[in-house]
Amino acid sequence: RPDVPPELEAVYSRMVAKNPDERFQSMTDVIRALEHVRSIEGAAGGPSLAAAVVAEDASDDTSFPNGLTNPPSAQRLGRGGLGTTVLYDGSQSAAPEAAPGRRGRTPSRRTLIAMASLVLAAVAAVIVIVRNREGKEVARLQLDEGATIEVQSAGGPAAASIAPSANGRRDEDPPPDQPTPRETAHWVLGRGGKLIVVVGDASREVTAADQLPDGKFHIRRIDFRGVKMISDNGFARIASLGELEQLYLGESSVSDKALVHVRDLKALKVLDLLKTRVTDDGMPHLTRLRNLSLLNLQGTRVTDAGVEPLKSLTGLGQLTLRETRVTEAGKSDFEAAVPGCRVVWP
Repeated sequence: RPDVPPELEAVYSRMVAKNPDERFQSMTDVIRALEHVRSIEGAAGGPSLAAAVVAEDASDDTSFPNGLTNPPSAQRLGRGGLGTTVLYDGSQSAAPEAAPGRRGRTPSRRTLIAMASLVLAAVAAVIVIVRNREGKEVARLQLDEGATIEVQSAGGPAAASIAPSANGRRDEDPPPDQPTPRETAHWVLGRGGKLIVVVGDASREVTAADQLPDGKFHIRRIDFRGVKMISDNGFARIASLGELEQLYLGESSVSDKALVHVRDLKALKVLDLLKTRVTDDGMPHLTRLRNLSLLNLQGTRVTDAGVEPLKSLTGLGQLTLRETRVTEAGKSDFEAAVPGCRVVWP
């Protein structure tokens, strides 16, 4: 549209970029970009952007539900008579209507910028959606950025304290220096993961906190496949599990930073990183896993350079490199260095 400032259009394009790495990485960056657009438009020193919308649209006699003349908060979306999306807060579900004879008027550049600012105010809030195991939504909360959420298993200690952010990333409090297997188990289960625990010579699968043994146990397997609620910071909880043998992280939210906490799992035999965000940068952390026999890197961004340090894992029995950026030459080079390893490629 010719009436949209190119600077504002550039901000919007970056906000909806297909590649997450190309988007703004924080709300601070978005605000800074919008403030830059506003300064270009000559609005610096004038009324606030929200006030500009009210002043601009007041002449159009646009009304809000319950007789409101301006939107006190950005909680509800509707379509305004000016052809722009407006935000309002009210108990009625009807969207605001424009005065007769005013429909179709093209919004001014100042209105468009102000609307973008109001949308930003709505985005700054974080929506927390709680779903049950069947994927059905059971609760929804709106939190301001900076709020925290405590996840606690029934009958057990708090599994984690999460600080959600508006850019979609998660962080949480660092774990205790030496969390017990029970504390780590509650954290795993609170994230939607599964466990195999061992008591004496017997092992059992655990999917809920009330299935944990009463006495001492150690964790043999952690299964986080498909779980998106794991932060790299919280992953430090598994670093002290010296008897962990199997770690399934396929299609989870872990990245290279999480592998820092994997490198000291001396008993680890199976590591599944299928379609995770790990790259070449994380591969050197795996060179200390001398008992590793199966490593799945399918669907990751690992290249020939990432495979190079893995040559030190001479006991590796299978390495899966399908859908990676490893070339045939890189695959052949690895096979020559670790002849006992079966490489699944492409």
